Amino acid sequence: MARGRAGQVSWIGSPIALVLPPEGVEAIAVCYLHAYANTAHEAGTLAEIAKLWPEVSAVVSHQITREWREYERSSTTVLSAYVQPAAARYLHRLDDGLKAQGFASSPYIMKSNCGVDSLESVARTPITMMESGPASGFRGRRSWAARLAKPTCWRWISAAPRQNVR
Repeated sequence: MARGRAGQVSWIGSPIALVLPPEGVEAIAVCYLHAYANTAHEAGTLAEIAKLWPEVSAVVSHQITREWREYERSSTTVLSAYVQPAAARYLHRLDDGLKAQGFASSPYIMKSNCGVDSLESVARTPITMMESGPASGFRGRRSWAARLAKPTCWRWISAAPRQNVR
C-alpha cells in the first residue's frame, strides 16, 4: 500500500510515495539531501508519518543537525532513530520513577555539548545524549578546579592512573 504526498517529488520530478512500513517497525529516519537549507519537505514528511503511523517514532535530519554534509547528517539521523524508541521508554520510566519518589518536576538531561535539555526534547532526539558522560566529566573537572582554585588539576581528577608505554 503506497500513499503519495502533494509536493513531494524525486530528483526527476515524479511524486514520491510513502509506503506502509512492515510489521514491527518502531522508528523511521528521514534524511533529504538539502534539508539543511530548506526543512519544508522533511517537516512535511514528518507530519505525514505522524498522521499515517502515530505509533512509529520518526526522526528527521534537520532536527539532529543542520550540516550540509550528507553522510554525517544521514548516519547520525539513522542512529538517533535506532535508539529513539528504547531511549524514550527509558527516559519516561525514569521520569515516572522520580515522580513516584516525590520529585515535583522532570529532570534535565546532560547533552554531549555539556548543555542540558528537557527530558521530552532529549527523548525525541536521543543521539544528543551520546558521549554526555565524558563531556560532563570535563565540565565537572573544570567546576571543581575553579572551586579549588587550581586551574590545572588533570591528574587529581583522572579516572585511572597513567601507565608507562614503551
